[in-house]
Amino acid sequence: MRRRKKYNPFESLETFLIRLAASCVIALVAVQVLVYHDAPRRYLSRVDRLEGDPVTWQTPLVAGRPLVISENAPVASRINMLREHRLIVIRIVQPAAADDVYPVVNGERAGNFKNGEAAVTVYDGDYLEIDASRLPAAGRFVVTVPGGGLIAPLDGLVVEGRGAAVPIGKVKFKH
Repeated sequence: MRRRKKYNPFESLETFLIRLAASCVIALVAVQVLVYHDAPRRYLSRVDRLEGDPVTWQTPLVAGRPLVISENAPVASRINMLREHRLIVIRIVQPAAADDVYPVVNGERAGNFKNGEAAVTVYDGDYLEIDASRLPAAGRFVVTVPGGGLIAPLDGLVVEGRGAAVPIGKVKFKH
């Protein structure tokens, strides 16, 4: 006489879980193969879709003017302390000194050339230029990077210009 095997619900659950795990591994490998190529990666990765697009953050209006957080505020100073930064010194060679010429970082004035030079604190990815729009003649500037640590701008870079913004370029740190 043969004995009948008792029905065990865990056996069917076990086979289901094995098939599910195998399917997940196959799907993972397939997605990784697709992400390896550029065309499908744009549709599978949100980072690649947003890469290269400028992200703007609109500041809310409070009492008719934009909300401004002072650099001396505790939160802002802590965040700036955590960010890696470098000092760039820009010397004005010609003319000897100018009150109405300014170094500009990301579109905002960051000092002046009253003493013939300006020290500017920059962060990785900042865009550095000189507002020489009020110079009557061509101005010549020398960019120095004390301590190094930058890929761009190069230490000792000489830039020249008149009547507009003199571009120095994007700041890139060595990592």
